[in-house]
Formats: sequence, structure tokens, C-alpha cells
Amino acid sequence: MLPEAEYAYKQARQLCKESPEANFRLAQLYMEQNRVDDAVTVLGELLELDPLNRKIADALAQLQAVKGSRSQAVELERAVSNTPRSVTGVIKLAQTYAIAGQHEKIQPLCDKYLAQPDLPAGEMIQIAQFYIQLQRGDLAVRTLEFIVVKHPDDSQS
Repeated sequence: MLPEAEYAYKQARQLCKESPEANFRLAQLYMEQNRVDDAVTVLGELLELDPLNRKIADALAQLQAVKGSRSQAVELERAVSNTPRSVTGVIKLAQTYAIAGQHEKIQPLCDKYLAQPDLPAGEMIQIAQFYIQLQRGDLAVRTLEFIVVKHPDDSQS
């Protein structure tokens, strides 16, 4: 079904190159397929046709931020693999995943960090606080419960 949708949006763009609907839908389709470069190209071409359109410029800037975040995530993944006990590195990578729209990678990353032995409760709490910032209270509560089990006598937990 995706190839047919892509074909239809491309046809619509050929009929009316400046159609925001066809261009934005095609860019969205590309984003759903993790084809960020293609989505950037589509909106870049549309912006050339309508350079004063602020919505197109804003959408293009957002896509470029996602593209940059995905590149940055690769570098941060290397850093976290080299220093897996760094809560700062884990949180920075998780934040980058959130910006890049890769939400499915956040929980496994944090779970892997929390599974390490002998982590201080204070650092583990930072993961719960991060989940609160993401408005994921369920994961924050689960993390806090895990901390209490691992550190029952720690006054921070």
C-alpha cells in the first residue's frame, strides 16, 4: 500500500507542484518510512516554489532537526557503549532519541542502564525524572519501584 500512496502523491505533485497537501503528505509518508532525506528534499522543493511560506520553512526546519538528531544519536550510541554507567550519557542519548522521533529506543536504553549492578540510587532516580519530563508517568513509577527494591535502605529512594 505504501508504494501506491507514494505514487499517488508524486502524481499529485506533478499535476500541481505547489500543492501543500500533496507535498506535506508525501513528506509525512517518507518520515514514516524513515526516509528523512527524501522528506527534506520534498519540502525543500516546495519552499523554493513558495519561499515566503512560514509553515513550509518551519516544517523543513523541524525535519532538518530530526535529521541532525539522528546523526547525533549514532555518535552518542558509541559514547554510551564506551561508558555504559554514565547516566548523563544515557539521558542525553534518550533525549536525542525523543527529538529524532525514535521513541521506541528510549525504554530499552534506560532498562539496560538500570539493569547494571551497583548503580547509585541518585543516578537511577534521574532516569525516573527523565520519564516524567517525557510525560511517561507509568515508566517513572515503574523505575521508582525498581529503585526501592534495589536500594531499600537508601534514603534517596
